[in-house]
Amino acid sequence: MSLKSLTACLLLALPAPALALETAKANFINMAGEKNGQATLTQTPDGVLIECP
Repeated sequence: MSLKSLTACLLLALPAPALALETAKANFINMAGEKNGQATLTQTPDGVLIECP
């Protein structure tokens, strides 16, 4: 995982107050440009839930 991907995940993982649940997907790309994973981020009242299937 690149530093840029890790930084983006950490910033998205910070708690944020919200009433509605919002969802986003993040793709993890290796140094060769190949997709090697995906995470679903869901905003909840307690912060961001990160799920990696």
